[in-house]
Amino acid sequence: MASAFGGFFSSLALLICAPLLAKIAMMVGAPEQIFVAIFGLSVVVMLSQDNLFKGCLVAIVSLLIACFGQDPVMGFPRFTFGRSELTGGFDVVVILIGLFSLPEVFKMLEDPLGKMAETGKVGSMKLKLSDITENIVNAFRSTIWGVMIGIIPAAGPDIAAFLSYNEAKKASKHPEEFGNGSAAGIVAAEAGNNGVTGGSLIPLLTLGIPGSAPAAIFLGAMIIHGVRPGPTLFTEHAETVYTLIIGFAVINLLLYFVGIAYCKCGSMILLIPKAILATVIVVLATVGTFSINKNLFDVFVMFGAGVLGYIMLRNDFPTSPIALALLLGPMLEKAVSITSTMYEGRIFEIFQRPLTTILMVFTIFSFIFPFAKSAMEKKKKAKSQASEE
Repeated sequence: MASAFGGFFSSLALLICAPLLAKIAMMVGAPEQIFVAIFGLSVVVMLSQDNLFKGCLVAIVSLLIACFGQDPVMGFPRFTFGRSELTGGFDVVVILIGLFSLPEVFKMLEDPLGKMAETGKVGSMKLKLSDITENIVNAFRSTIWGVMIGIIPAAGPDIAAFLSYNEAKKASKHPEEFGNGSAAGIVAAEAGNNGVTGGSLIPLLTLGIPGSAPAAIFLGAMIIHGVRPGPTLFTEHAETVYTLIIGFAVINLLLYFVGIAYCKCGSMILLIPKAILATVIVVLATVGTFSINKNLFDVFVMFGAGVLGYIMLRNDFPTSPIALALLLGPMLEKAVSITSTMYEGRIFEIFQRPLTTILMVFTIFSFIFPFAKSAMEKKKKAKSQASEE
């Protein structure tokens, strides 16, 4: 439901606010992308509050891994070790498949043989009215984040999901529930994830600038059909554009009903014995990884990431910062390189750009807020204990 909500309201934003948001999109350059990336990395602070040192260490190492391959601006190969497969760096999807699927399989293998034959239980999937009312503000906030991230080139749904989750955790009265199946966390990630879809079409339709690979393909399809995106699109091809936007909104509404229909089927996975499920996961992960680039090297990388993820889980190292750093690393590096070229010797002039200053303030607040909130909670606990005594 959160996915359908995010997609539907992002289509409304595309319909109503496209001209205004297009102006904001034109203000976004390399300096703004730096602070968007750093703002995204501030999520590490929230994800690693239990052990901030380990979380930051994982993020820093992951940022270094993101530097493997060609320099995004100069094209010079780095850390390839003579392997042509590393020229383009590590594929993020390959690492994420291994990082989040194989450790669960290894945890299953730790169980005795008797438990490997056990199956899970399918609980009730009925949506309560209280679940909707409690998360409506969260869904709106996350959708807005998704739309704003969507209009920024190179940012995508993964980054929007992490940022929305982070902001929901900050606003929650029970942040300790996040990471343990919290409904608020699921709603935030899904609404933010699908909120990107409408936002990414805003610079494409109004300025002719694709913000992602799927948007570039969509741009090519529009040009083939004689529709050229740009400032005059909404006047010269009004019928085509508004039909597209309304169709986009209807599709997101249908997404809810299709999702409800398939949820029951998807839950049947829990009835499969763990021994069979573990085998299927490994096979699908291997086949899926190989199909991305038709490269056996990616399969070895995926298994290496899986082993690393398992070792990290066993030693209480968070794995989420790896995903965040690998997604944001290339964007941050490219933005820093372009900005240093644009403002050579005049780097502080980037703060003359209004949007850069606003994003910097948001970034500083995002880093400080978790520490300030935990300090306030400790003071409250100390006062309550003192009053009890």
